[in-house]
Order: sequence, then structure tokens, then C-alpha cells
Amino acid sequence: MSMYADGKQAVFKEKVEFNDANMTITLHGIEGDLYSELKFYRLTIKVIPKNNGSVAKLAIEYERLNEDIPIPNNYMDLVVSVVQDIDAHVHGAST
Repeated sequence: MSMYADGKQAVFKEKVEFNDANMTITLHGIEGDLYSELKFYRLTIKVIPKNNGSVAKLAIEYERLNEDIPIPNNYMDLVVSVVQDIDAHVHGAST
């Protein structure tokens, strides 16, 4: 996957796991530009049915190469942006 973080293009390769029974999607980072700063990166999305829709809970797990490296907020901001785009698409499709 190619993405933009802090206005720069970054490449990210991931393995995606779907668990229909638990309604979760897990993205395991395998390689890419973010590994110049991180040892480990995993994003889990859990969908929880609620009233006439659903709620998505996100968990981002990571380990920095060392404590001097800043927290990867740029990648977290990117995930939030993607989720907002998905939400807008889903709500647009349901109307």
C-alpha cells in the first residue's frame, strides 16, 4: 500500500487477517518506510453492532526502535483519516 504521512509518500506492506466470528480486521505490518522508526506495528479494527448501525473500535500497537524516536502520530492520523473516509462512504451508500 502506498500512503501519505506528513505530506510525504510512504510505502507499507501488510498482512490482513479477517475474523468474521469476532468481527475484527487485523493489519500486521510486514515491511515499509515506517520500519525505519518502528520494530512492530499492528492495527486492529473491531466492529460492534449498535442500534441501527455499528461502532468501530481501533487499537494501534507499535514498538519504536528506541525511546528517542517520537511517537508515530503521523501514522495514527492517517488511520483516523482512512476510517473517516470509510465512514463517509458507508453512510453515503446507506442513504
